[in-house]
This record gives sequence, C-alpha cells and structure tokens, in this order.
Amino acid sequence: MKKRDISTYPTIEQVGRKKVEIDDLKGNTLKVYYYLADTAEPSGPREIQRQLGLSSPSLAVYHLNRLLEANLVQKTADGRYFIEGDPVRLGELKDHVKIAGNLIPRILLYIYHALLSIFVAVIFYINDLPIVYWFAYTIGSSLIFSGLLLYDAKKLYGHLIQKKLGKKGES
Repeated sequence: MKKRDISTYPTIEQVGRKKVEIDDLKGNTLKVYYYLADTAEPSGPREIQRQLGLSSPSLAVYHLNRLLEANLVQKTADGRYFIEGDPVRLGELKDHVKIAGNLIPRILLYIYHALLSIFVAVIFYINDLPIVYWFAYTIGSSLIFSGLLLYDAKKLYGHLIQKKLGKKGES
C-alpha cells in the first residue's frame, strides 16, 4: 500500500473548502478520512471496513458519504473513494507534525526544547565549561526556538486574518 506524508498539507481553513463542523469529523469519520489520505489510492467500502475494523461495509459507506457531502473525498464510477489533490489536515490532528513517520503534537516540540535547554545548562555547570560555549548554545537554540514560534504565530495570525476577511466579505 502506497503511503502519503500528510504533515505538510494545508488545513481546511487554508484551502477554502466547505467548512465542516468539528462534530462531523470525530471518531470513525476522521479515521476513514485519514485512511484515505494515507493510502493515496482509491479504496472501496469493504477494504476500508476491514482495514479500520468497522462492523460492516455499510458503516464505512455512511462515513464516506459524510466526507463526500463535505467535499473532502470523491467517488469513482466503480464506487471507490479517494481524495482529489492534497489531503487536508482536519480535527484534532491539525496541530501535529510528522517526524520520522510519527505524528507528534507541536507543543511537545516546544516542551522538548525547554527541557533540553535545562539539561544542557546543568551539563555546562557540572563540567565547568567556559561561558563562551554556554552563550553560543543559548543564542543558537534561542534563534531556532524563536523561529519555530514565529512560524506558528504567522500561521495563527494568517488564519485570524482569513476569518476576518471572510466575515467582511459575507456582510
């Protein structure tokens, strides 16, 4: 089965597709969507039912129809479903990044950086290393951490501006 890396794909707000209520994309509906995003090939309801452990193919069809109504998936003439173009990161997974094939909450990276900084400070102190090394490490890691925070702030700010512009356009 061919796999796709979905960590770099846009969120639904970035592509301007029909806004889907978060309640519609919980549980099995979200699992079905991510299964289709992960396979990169059209899949039928029975295949989805088996792979995800759903109770019946009709349950898979129910969730596929919900995704179809939200314009998130397409259906082929032979009844197989696929995601046209790049998948959209939805629901609880939109604040995750994919590192070495694992989805990791973005906030965990920031916690890791803070703990690593404390650990390195203790190592520098115990080994009585010159202060110049400590300054180099502090400046370098702070620049990297600041870059990550600026990137996240830009993404968040961009979403807020898009929402404001969307509301002005509606009135």
